[in-house]
Amino acid sequence: MAISATVFFLKNSGKFWKATEFVHSDVGYYLSGLAEILKKNKYTVNESWIATLRQRNTEHEEFLKKVRSVTEFLKLCEYDATLNIIFLLSNC
Repeated sequence: MAISATVFFLKNSGKFWKATEFVHSDVGYYLSGLAEILKKNKYTVNESWIATLRQRNTEHEEFLKKVRSVTEFLKLCEYDATLNIIFLLSNC
C-alpha cells in the first residue's frame, strides 16, 4: 500500500501541486512505534474516556444494524426510486 501510494504521489507531482518535500510514511509503523513509547513510559488514559469511546462504538454498531435492516427491507420491497431514504432512516 505504501509503495503504490508513493508511486501515485510521485506520478502526479507537478500536475496538481508542486511538492517541495517527500516523506515516506506508514501509519501502521507509526502507531506501532507510538504504542511502544507509551508503554515504555507507562502512559495511562482516563477510564471515563475509554468508557465514552466504548459507548459511542456500541451506539454506532446499533445504528449500522438499523441501516442494514432498512437496506434489506428496501431490497425485498423493490422500492420506488422516489422514496425518501433520508426521511426513512431518520425515523427508524
